[in-house]
Formats: sequence, C-alpha cells, structure tokens
Amino acid sequence: MKNLILGTLLLFILSNMACTSNDKIHNSVKEVAYKSFKSDSLHFTLEYPENWEIVYSIDSNSTFLLNAPLLDSTDTYQENFHIWAETLPIAISDSIYKQATLTELKISNPSFNITKLTDTITKFGSFGRYRFDFTTSDSNAYEVQGFTLLNKTKGYNLIFTSELKNKSLYQAELMHMIQTFNSNL
Repeated sequence: MKNLILGTLLLFILSNMACTSNDKIHNSVKEVAYKSFKSDSLHFTLEYPENWEIVYSIDSNSTFLLNAPLLDSTDTYQENFHIWAETLPIAISDSIYKQATLTELKISNPSFNITKLTDTITKFGSFGRYRFDFTTSDSNAYEVQGFTLLNKTKGYNLIFTSELKNKSLYQAELMHMIQTFNSNL
C-alpha cells in the first residue's frame, strides 16, 4: 500500500511539472459547470468541472486522475485531482485508515511537514484531511491536500496537488468534488 500511494503521488506530481499547452484556459468564472462521472471498477461517483481532463485507470485499475486546464500560455503545471482506491483485507475504522495513510507518508517522506486538518463531513461520509507543502529542486512550490475515506473495506485516498501560488483558484472546485464524491455504489 505504501509504495503504491507514494509512487503514484510522486508520479503525478513529477509528470505534471513539465506539462505545457498554448490554448487551455482556466474557467475563472465563479459559476462552474460540472459533469457527473461514475467508475464501476473503483466503485464511486463524483461531479467534476467540465473543462477538466479525465485520465482513466493509470495504475492497475485502481487509480483515476483529473487534470485542470492550464491557466494561460505561461502556465506549466496542471493542477490535478487523483483518486486511488484499495480493498482492505479486513474492516478497520476511518481514523485508523487515515492514520495509516499519514504514517506511510511521514515514513517515506520525513522532510514533509504533514498537517492533520479538521475532518470534512459530507452527506456521503466523513473524510479525514491532511495537507503538506513541498518545494522542488527548481524552486517551484506546491501544496498537496489529501482526503481519506473508508467505506467498509474499500479505502479511498483523494489527493489534490496545486502550485502553491494558485491553490486558492481551485478551492471551490476541489470542495465541490469532495462534497459530491459518493462511494456507496
């Protein structure tokens, strides 16, 4: 579990750092149109901004990625929302699942200052929350906001990565995706 979470997280962060585009524009209007998405293989539904790109099942049919469009022609990083699902061999509590996720991140990345946040309560369940910032060797600063959810023996890690300077531009869209995430399929 540890290697899959960390490997996938770092893969998305690094692969998106070099992304470029000329004509993708971020929808800065407060009224954002959303589409519905359902994954039968990962057992969830959610609503996402219609101008975001879906990348299906990147890693052994257990992951899902949404990429935000670039802000303008000078933007080189696509903010992204990554969902990773796993089936646990036994049922455990939400708090143990959240703590296991945080412990794995801290062990593998001791330099990350991971902060636990107040859990987010939605009509579909309680999400454990955490966040951390990091700076790459080229001095780009990023923020990772993570959410964990456990539905019986199905665990979900939802990870949003953004450039630190742009994080406020995506908060409404991120919270909409979290509020509409439903694992009760």
